[in-house]
Amino acid sequence: MTLDARALVLFATLMGLVLAAALYLLSKGLPESVRGVRAWALGFALQAGGALLVGLRTIYPDVALIPLGNTLIVLGHIAQFVAVKQFLGERVQRLPLWVLGLAVFAATLAFTYAHNSFPARTAVITVGSVIPLVATSRALFRGASRELVAARYTAVLLLGMAVMLAARGAYTVASGNTLSTLFAGDLFQFVYVSAYVILSVLSGLAFVLLVAERLRLELERMATLDPLTGIYNRRTFTDLVERELARAARAGSSVALVVIDLDHFKGVNDRYGHVAGDAVLKAFVATAHGALRKQDLLGRYGGEEFCVVLPGASPVEAVMIAQRLRESVDAHPVSVGDRSIRYTISAGVAHSNRAGLDLDSLVRDADEALYRAKARGRNQVSLAGAADAPSDVAARVAGPA
Repeated sequence: MTLDARALVLFATLMGLVLAAALYLLSKGLPESVRGVRAWALGFALQAGGALLVGLRTIYPDVALIPLGNTLIVLGHIAQFVAVKQFLGERVQRLPLWVLGLAVFAATLAFTYAHNSFPARTAVITVGSVIPLVATSRALFRGASRELVAARYTAVLLLGMAVMLAARGAYTVASGNTLSTLFAGDLFQFVYVSAYVILSVLSGLAFVLLVAERLRLELERMATLDPLTGIYNRRTFTDLVERELARAARAGSSVALVVIDLDHFKGVNDRYGHVAGDAVLKAFVATAHGALRKQDLLGRYGGEEFCVVLPGASPVEAVMIAQRLRESVDAHPVSVGDRSIRYTISAGVAHSNRAGLDLDSLVRDADEALYRAKARGRNQVSLAGAADAPSDVAARVAGPA
C-alpha cells in the first residue's frame, strides 16, 4: 500500500481555507478590543496556499512551486505570530519578520535553482517555521492572563508543531539525498505530514476558543464595569457592598458609605460640552483612586454620582478620607485641550454605627448627609447624624496637634 501524503496536504489546504474564512467572518462581529483574528485568518490562508502549491508538485514543474509554496507556509506562521501579539495588545517588531520571510524565500530559491537540495531546503523551511512558532508559543505563555485557559492549549500545540518540525528537519538532513521529495512514500514523512495537519487544525480551533474566552471576559467586563470610567457599575457595586456588609456582620466590624456628587456637573456639560464632561468624570475616578485606600470600593451610582464603601473605617476616619478626596479634587483642575476646568464635589458620609449593616439604611443616611452638604454651599463633606461640621468632629476626636 502506497502512503499518499499528497492527499493529506490537499486536505490541510481545504481545512486551512475553511478556518481562514470562518475566522475572517468571526472578526467582523467582534469588538475592537479583541484583535488579531484577521491576522490569524491570513496565516491560515497563506499556509493553505503554500500547502496547495506543495501538493501540486510533480503535477507541475517543481521549480515553479517549491520556493513560493514553502515561503507561503513560513509567512503563515509569521502572520499567526503577529496575530497573537495583536491579540495580547503587544507591539510587533515587523522588520525582523520581513527579514526572516525574505531570507527564507532567497534561500529556498538558491537551494532549488542554484543547487537543488531537498535536505537543504528542508533545513531552511524548518528554521523559518520553528522561529515564529516558538516565538508565538512563548508570547502566549508569557502574555496571556490566567483567565485565558485556551491560551495555554494554543501555546502547547504550537510548541508541539515546532518540536515536530525540528525533528523532521533533523531527520531529513541526516538522511542526506536519499529522500528527494516530501512525497517519496517514506513512513516518517507520512507521519510528519499527518501530525502537521492535525496540529495545525487543532491550533486553529484552540485559537478560536481563545477568542471566545476573551470575548466572554469582555462581555463580563461590560456587564460589571462602567464603560466610561472603568469602575464598578451600580449593579455590580451593590452586589459587592452586600457581600461586604455580610462579611462585616460575621466579623463584627463596621462599614462606612460615602455618596459623592460632582457639583454643578450639568453646567460643565452645558458650558464645555459632553466630551469635557466625560473627561471630568474620568479625572475624578483617577483622583479618587489616589485618595482612597486599597481596600475601599468605588462605584458609579449614576450620572455624576459615585459611592465609596470604606470597610472597617470609623466615622472620623471615613470623614477624613472623604475630606482628603474633596481637597484633592479641588486642587486638581482638569485639562481639556487648552482649557482648565475646575470642579468640586460634595459628599455625604454614613456609618454602620448609626444605620446598621443594611444597605438601604446606609444609602438613606448618606443621601441625607449629602443634601445637607449641598445646602451648606457645596464643596463640603457632611456626616450623617453629626450636628457639627465633619472637620470639627475629626479635630475634636483627634485632639490638638
